[in-house]
Amino acid sequence: ENDVGNLFRLIAERNRLFAENYPFDLHHSDRIILKPDLSYKQQLYIMLLLASNLDIFKTVRSELTTEFEKVAYQALKCYLPNDSMVKSFGKNSDYTGNALTKIRELAKDMFINVKENELAHISENNMQERGVDVLGWIPFKDRIPNFLVILGQCACGKDWYNKQNETRRYEHYLEFYRQKPLHSLFIPFAIINPGIGFYEGDEINNETLLFE
Repeated sequence: ENDVGNLFRLIAERNRLFAENYPFDLHHSDRIILKPDLSYKQQLYIMLLLASNLDIFKTVRSELTTEFEKVAYQALKCYLPNDSMVKSFGKNSDYTGNALTKIRELAKDMFINVKENELAHISENNMQERGVDVLGWIPFKDRIPNFLVILGQCACGKDWYNKQNETRRYEHYLEFYRQKPLHSLFIPFAIINPGIGFYEGDEINNETLLFE
């Protein structure tokens, strides 16, 4: 009974937090129903809710994670200034070929060098993105590669905090000049604890930029 009560208190908190964008109606705090004629933002909330419960929706797991990467891409694009460069690098990659080809093409777009001795550890048969799903950077016109870079990994699983270090591989692959990249994590969970910070905040690395 206490666990169910806690769930409804959390639902009531999210209802206040997301207001008209929340897709559910609460009735006397004892039952919850889906609103009719959902808006785009309410539909997006439902999609994120599904993506945060992959263990339940196993048959559409791949579709949900692919769609979530698109959401992360748009979130990063809206977060950075209009003249920024934002790229998909995961399942919806803007680049083709194996991991080596993708990393080299990305380096050309960023006007930075690759560390060939480190890339030698990646197999020619590896088609995965090696830890980065979306990324963005704010370039300078002089093309000197001392700029702000955000490397993002998407994590829909309950153990999302274990994926915080995957983007750090790229500090081995690419020769970032002076300014090291910011490492970010995109999750479909709502973990805001109003007035305090994050639920599960003790799981978040100090140097992780979190999009939740």
